[in-house]
Amino acid sequence: MGDGRRDSDLRLRTTILGLSALALLLPSAAAARPCPGADTPPAVAGPGRLERAMTCVIERERVRHGRSEVHTSRRLAMAARVHARDMVAHDYFDHLAPDGTHVDDRIRQTGYLTGVRAWRVGEVLAWGAGPTGSARGTVRAWLRSSPHRAVLLDPAFRDVGLAVVPGAPRPGGIAGAATAVAVFGRRGATG
Repeated sequence: MGDGRRDSDLRLRTTILGLSALALLLPSAAAARPCPGADTPPAVAGPGRLERAMTCVIERERVRHGRSEVHTSRRLAMAARVHARDMVAHDYFDHLAPDGTHVDDRIRQTGYLTGVRAWRVGEVLAWGAGPTGSARGTVRAWLRSSPHRAVLLDPAFRDVGLAVVPGAPRPGGIAGAATAVAVFGRRGATG
């Protein structure tokens, strides 16, 4: 009888180990869910739909690469929106604004860093029209660039704020274009 119990225990442990291994192979819910509007060009999607799709695609890529999901931060989104609007309004495309403000300055103005001693932030920029300006096209472009990829997939980040505004950061603009800014952050421990 003792052997029968051990065989049963062994089968149970083997089954649990097998299910655990299978769970590691299956994508998480965030990685598996579809991202509505991910391939829709900016002119058709509109800023709000494009922001939601881009956030979804970023989440899927982070999970697919074994990173934790990031939480949407209204304060980081405010910093992103200020910068995206400024770039389109003043025809420049850079992390440093003509008035000398940088991502850290824009984030501080939102209160995101209030009361914290340690923090980490990162910012990625893009603009485009047509398929390259879609959520999936933008995130793919970011992932093909080593510095942008490092920000998107940085395991230290816990929050993200994203903004998409109509228009290109170019004199005269480009029909159907949109400018996107994603700001990532973590307050507190950064290790």
